[in-house]
Amino acid sequence: MICNNLQDIRIQRGITQKEIAFALKVSRQAVSRWENGISYPSSEQIQGLASIFELTADEIKQALDKDRESKNESDSNDWDCNDISRQINDVHLTLKSELEAALTDQARIQEEFNSRLMEERALYDRRLKKIIIAAAILIILTAFVAFGVLFALNYKNRHYEYDDITDAIEVLEEET
Repeated sequence: MICNNLQDIRIQRGITQKEIAFALKVSRQAVSRWENGISYPSSEQIQGLASIFELTADEIKQALDKDRESKNESDSNDWDCNDISRQINDVHLTLKSELEAALTDQARIQEEFNSRLMEERALYDRRLKKIIIAAAILIILTAFVAFGVLFALNYKNRHYEYDDITDAIEVLEEET
């Protein structure tokens, strides 16, 4: 095993405490306590850590033992450069993970927006087609009514002309 302790292993693989906590169904604080040698995970959790890190359970136990030894050797308030570096790396990995999640959410929201926009455009197009069809029908009906009125007026005028002709014929017959 290349790394000294559990935190080194985690950082080397680019995994956050939050991701480990989610995978093992524990709190992020529990993972922090394991890394700092304050508490020890169960056998099942050790197996889970081994699976996540692709190591054996014995290698995980060795790393946890090193975490405990380092806790016993140093005062909890005594920080060295390696601890600070690990904390910075952990914050970096956490922020990176949260940024990736935010970007994924942004992409999902953009996709939903585009989908809704397309639906609205399709609805607008359907309504516009209905309005155009209704206008065309109205124009056609108006044309039929206009032709009907013109036909009726023309028929009425012809009827009067016919009456005039029949009157003229009657007058001529009476004269003869």
